[in-house]
Amino acid sequence: MPTNPAFIHLRLHSEYSILDSTIRIPEVVAKAVADQMPALALTDLSNFFGL
Repeated sequence: MPTNPAFIHLRLHSEYSILDSTIRIPEVVAKAVADQMPALALTDLSNFFGL
């Protein structure tokens, strides 16, 4: 078992969840890379814009 487990957001809304967030996907991916996150779980709601 790793002594320093990685943090992964399991509920992250992007700009495609208009009522919940304004963060753009390239910005959140860049931040995740900078923070050495191995993955993100985008869980946008109520729209098919990102599909």
